[in-house]
Amino acid sequence: LHNMLPSGGNDHNGSGLHSEDSHSDNDVAEIQQCWSQSSHLSECWSQSSHHRKLESPAVLSNKIQADNSSTYNTPLVWGLYIVNLVLKWLKKQGGVEAIEERCATKARMVYDTIQNSNGFYHLLVEPAFRSRVNIPFHICRNGNPVKELEEKFVKEAQAQNMYELKGHRAVGGIRASLYNAVSVEEVKTLVQYMNDFMARNRVTSPPA
Repeated sequence: LHNMLPSGGNDHNGSGLHSEDSHSDNDVAEIQQCWSQSSHLSECWSQSSHHRKLESPAVLSNKIQADNSSTYNTPLVWGLYIVNLVLKWLKKQGGVEAIEERCATKARMVYDTIQNSNGFYHLLVEPAFRSRVNIPFHICRNGNPVKELEEKFVKEAQAQNMYELKGHRAVGGIRASLYNAVSVEEVKTLVQYMNDFMARNRVTSPPA
């Protein structure tokens, strides 16, 4: 793995990589450890019964790698490195429990806004199957989706630095993606915008 990443302290002329871009020895050591642990876990996981010998998937087998002079399969070093960074970030946020609570809070904010819109925003997914991460919905008048309003919603959101709200091409509409990196404060900004957009674009019935 040392040969797969630029080493610290060397100037790689002509390669586009210089010493300030290089990974430290600690980074390389962490990647090596991640790879070693993934190989060990795959060996344990492959036991389907107590009497079967340990076997590892070919792609994670150190023996096969050695027998083939490390050319059987190149470990996904970049993916391992990024996973390591993400897991460190998750730990700093308080771990899985804290992230789960935060995800539930963010999803509740958006779902409550939609459900309290009196039909202006309409959810596409039944309650039992709703996601905390991706929330698709339509903007409606008289119970029918209005494409022009949805396009306006996306355009005005972009003007306020909120992007990727256009719905999936298979279903259309709007899709709010509340991934882990999206903060509660950012979701508050989205909800505020949704309420403002609704107030400006809702058609109210004239008094009787």
